[in-house]
Order: sequence, then C-alpha cells, then structure tokens
Amino acid sequence: AAAAAAAAAAAGSGGWFGWGTQRTAESVLKDEDPQYLQVIEYTRKIENQILGFRGAAKLYIAQLHNRVNSTQLHELGAAAGAMGECEATWGRPIARRSKCTSMGLTLSAMGDCTERLTGANAHELRAIDLVKLLKPHFKDFLRMIAAVRETFQDRAEALLKYEILSDKYDAVISDKGRSVATTDPECLASEALREEAKAAYDAVVDRMKDELPRFHGDIGTSLTAACQQFAAAQADLARQEAESWEMMLRAATGDGASVAPAAGGAGGVMESGAGIGPGWTSVYAGGTGTGAGVGAESGMTGDSLGDVREGAGRGGGSIVGGGGNGGGGVGGDDS
Repeated sequence: AAAAAAAAAAAGSGGWFGWGTQRTAESVLKDEDPQYLQVIEYTRKIENQILGFRGAAKLYIAQLHNRVNSTQLHELGAAAGAMGECEATWGRPIARRSKCTSMGLTLSAMGDCTERLTGANAHELRAIDLVKLLKPHFKDFLRMIAAVRETFQDRAEALLKYEILSDKYDAVISDKGRSVATTDPECLASEALREEAKAAYDAVVDRMKDELPRFHGDIGTSLTAACQQFAAAQADLARQEAESWEMMLRAATGDGASVAPAAGGAGGVMESGAGIGPGWTSVYAGGTGTGAGVGAESGMTGDSLGDVREGAGRGGGSIVGGGGNGGGGVGGDDS
C-alpha cells in the first residue's frame, strides 16, 4: 500500500526526476520471482491461521475460566458420593446380606476422585496456565511476519523505482537516438540512475535470500519447542488425572487391590460400545462369562462378592448392560 502511494505521488508530481509513470507496486509484482511470490502468499495465509489460533485459544481459556466441565463433573461426583454415603448407612444391612459392599465403596471413591479433580488445583485451572504460556510464541510469529512485510515493502519500492527509471532511460534513448547513448550527458545520467536503482533492488533481494529463511528457522525452532513443552505438560496432567481415577478402581475392592480394566482376570471389566460389540471374554474369581454385546451398550463386570444374573456366567460374575445380549442372558435397560 505504501509503495502504491509512493508511485501515485511520483506520477502526480512528474515521477522520480520529473518523469511520469503509470506503474504501481502491484503492477511490477508480476515481474518478481515466482518463489518470492509464493513467500508473500505464505505469509498472508499463515498470518490468518495464527490469528485463528489465538482467537481459539482465547475462547478456550474463557471456557476453562468458567469451569463448565469442572462444575458438571463436580456435581456428578457429589451425587455419586451421596449415593455412596447412603449405601454405607441405610444400605449396609442389605449389602451385608448380598455380600456386595463394593458399590458403596466405588460410589464414595468416585465422589472423592471428582473432588480432587475439580478442586483448587483442578485440571482446567492448570490447563489455563499452559495455554497462556503457549500464546506468546504465536504472538512472536505475528511480529516476525510484520518484520518480513517491511522487507516486502522495501523490495516493492526498490523494484518500482528501478522499472520507472528503466522506462525513463528507454524514453531518453528513444528521444536522443541510440547512437548517442554512450556519449550524450542526459543518456549517461539516465543510465546511471537506472543502474543505481538496479543495484539497490538487487541488494534487497540478496538480503532477503538470507533473512527470510533465518526468520523462519528462528521462529520455527522456538514454536516447535513451545508446542512440544505444551504437549508434555498436557500429558503430565492427563497422567495425574488417570492416577486419580485409578485410585477409585483400587478403592472398589476395599483392600487396596487394583481393579484395572482388562479382557480377563479377577475383577476385570470389558465393555463394547454402540452397535455390535466385538465380543468379550472375561474370567472372574469363581467363574467365567462370555458373550457378544449387541445394542446400545453392553458390559460385563466381575466381583468376587458379586452374583450371577440371567445365567450370563458361572461363579461370582454379574452382567450389566444397556439393551444387550450376553452369553444366554439379557442385560437390563440401563444408560
């Protein structure tokens, strides 16, 4: 834009050194190296993408600040904790007779787990800090693009001046005659101005050949490291969150033993999702159960203190499902 304004001013006042022109920065751009034109287009596109990223980060931080997910998870855990307390008090007599005390322990553990995950050191609050640490690197990228744009402007103005002075030189030669091009003072002066402008343009081009890759390399290295650090911190948060949920699994047995999801083993859990599940085989303490989940959701859980329903398995297994069939037994409608 600045180059176009300069060209317009030059044309209005008789141009550089009193010679008018219709050339503009946009019109001379077609004479540029195609690779350079690609760089110009790249900076335009990547700038839009960076602005989009920063806008998305701003919305994400706002959502984390509002703690929408934490609030819902906290309420879910509070309800589970209340159910666990009910099981531990009002439900204790029947739990003793059914020999299934794990439900109350599990529900109480869920309440404790969600309390840890949604408290003062909640995952969402820590994630805010991680995003805030990442954003400045993208702001630096925008600054780099602004600096590169300044070199674009310098190059456009240098090329515009060179082509205008080339046009003037051609006009002088046409007027004076090519036979006096090497002797006529006006021809020689015009040629000197043209060559000076050409040297200035070439200097800008040579400088950009080194500066553009250096700019990109510096910001690329910095941004790559920042994104990797962000990913590592997020992975650490995810591991800590997983550990909290795994504490709930250990609490389910009441003796600190781990109840890890697995295809087999005592206390194993295997579920199939919507549609037709790939089938499961789960081995429990005291019995086995096999089947292929069909329907909205099907699952089998095992508990050494559990019961057997609908002939789904033998020994201490139980089947819970959402409209699913399992090994000869039909799970109840549960979502």
